[in-house]
Amino acid sequence: MAKNVLLITADQFRGDCLSALGHDFVKTPHLDALASDGALFRNHYCQATPCSPARASLLTGLYQLNHRVVRNGTPLDRRHDNLAHMVRRHGHDPVLFGYTDQTRDPRETAGDDPWVATFEGVLPGFRADARGGVMLDGVGQPWRDWLVGRGVAVPAKLEDLFLPDPALYPDPGAWPTLDPPRFGAAKTETAFLVDRFLAYLEGRGGAPWFAHMSFLRPHPPFCVPAPYNGLFDPAFHFIVNGTGPAATFDLADVSLLRAIYFAMIAEVDAQIGRLIEGLRAAGAYDDTLIIF
Repeated sequence: MAKNVLLITADQFRGDCLSALGHDFVKTPHLDALASDGALFRNHYCQATPCSPARASLLTGLYQLNHRVVRNGTPLDRRHDNLAHMVRRHGHDPVLFGYTDQTRDPRETAGDDPWVATFEGVLPGFRADARGGVMLDGVGQPWRDWLVGRGVAVPAKLEDLFLPDPALYPDPGAWPTLDPPRFGAAKTETAFLVDRFLAYLEGRGGAPWFAHMSFLRPHPPFCVPAPYNGLFDPAFHFIVNGTGPAATFDLADVSLLRAIYFAMIAEVDAQIGRLIEGLRAAGAYDDTLIIF
């Protein structure tokens, strides 16, 4: 029986975007390998949308009509049990890498608690502090600080970070674009979270652990660094039935967004491969239940 648990979520990752399921364009070799080494659920569905309601269902095991988180910002009622509390009762210390998008119940906090005013808080029971884990907020901290420490010129506005590198594209033109941003493949938000997890794993010394790795990607902003930005040709990825997005957006725009989205999935898959490699190197792979 596995002594460790790694729960991985990837925000806005379409369920059909796995090459193991025969997708026409997407290639996900690392997720495919994980599926072949375990179980692949072909009919798994998100219970609700958007972020907060979906995660409330995932983390409480309740339907939206029961937990009543109907939109981003609706507090999660403290009376509901959740995954982190359950894990903690069984002797684990659940650690978060990323975010859970839950607003605290104002009845269990002081009136000036900042987590009451945002849906970007940490689900009660999870830990993300200096001892392990990391919490990302809506302005990209602490990923932005990590980039600065690696020599990236981080602009004051978060959205400008995802624009093409001004040193290479002084006149960037229309956005979104497949032109790469100012940070490279080893410095993405996904890579940052994997780095933090691998550092946490190294410090465990073989002790059991429970970790929730919560990736933002392939959620927008639509931006991806090299070499992933060159994997898909927008001219090839078009919608042919004239319905859905093609009814309201220019086909060229839709094709571009699809190419960027598929490329973001490739970047996430590559980082999951790096994460799996780290588990193997630490001798923890065979002792870990991995849920994606």
